[in-house]
Amino acid sequence: MDLIRAIRLLSRLSLLIALSLASLAQSAPPAKHTKSAADCAKNPFAYDNGPVGQQTWCGVCNNAAERHYQAPINIPEGTPDPALPAIKFTGYDQPTSPLKTTLENPYNLKIYTPAGSNSIEVPGLGSYTLDEFHFHRPSEEAVSNHRYAMVIHFVHKKAGCTTGQCAVVIGVLVEEGQPAEKTSEALKVLFQRFPPPASIAGPPVELEGLLPGDYHNSGYYTYLGSLTTPPCSENIAFYILKTPVKFSAAELAEFARRYPSPNARDIQELNGRPVRNR
Repeated sequence: MDLIRAIRLLSRLSLLIALSLASLAQSAPPAKHTKSAADCAKNPFAYDNGPVGQQTWCGVCNNAAERHYQAPINIPEGTPDPALPAIKFTGYDQPTSPLKTTLENPYNLKIYTPAGSNSIEVPGLGSYTLDEFHFHRPSEEAVSNHRYAMVIHFVHKKAGCTTGQCAVVIGVLVEEGQPAEKTSEALKVLFQRFPPPASIAGPPVELEGLLPGDYHNSGYYTYLGSLTTPPCSENIAFYILKTPVKFSAAELAEFARRYPSPNARDIQELNGRPVRNR
């Protein structure tokens, strides 16, 4: 009987300890990512649900207290507003060289452009210079729940800007089809950099080939979002051009062959933010 009573006592003690630990776990504050944005950006990350997957991204990415308007989003089509101004593109119809390719991200081809070679002017926001462009497969943004084959993000920055909307991303959706000659010419040059050796070399590229034919007066969707990689910093203006650019099946296959892992962040909640439509 003494042994039985001892076993029962141990069982009760074990249950009490387990309940206490569970209570502590529920009342403990959520873990915070304390790394700086610069350190966070250097961390290895992946787009899956593995040990460095999206749920582990640091910075603002998973910080419930700091994240408000994250990207990408599912864009509602809505009603166009003809009063919204056109974006002015400068230099995209001229050869851009040299292009700097980096090895920062194993999931992506990222190309940095010479300072001042390409720029945009957004009425109401000002002038922004192209810093780099990169590709996501499939498209990060969805339009009415449809994700395109790919998207190209052209990241522009405002010189000397420290507050407000210092960065504007022009998003160009990509669908399969018969590409324009300029598109294939631009991609042919870029494919020479796959996988990208870190370099500053190669022939010039007319980036107009990566834009739709109506880009000078393009309709677009615009919203405030964030970086779509760690640290997911916010207050970035997105302008997603409505007209897609076309890549051939073979050109799309080149991206899939050389970068086989999808590299699109999950769709983020809209949180009541406005999405304007030109």
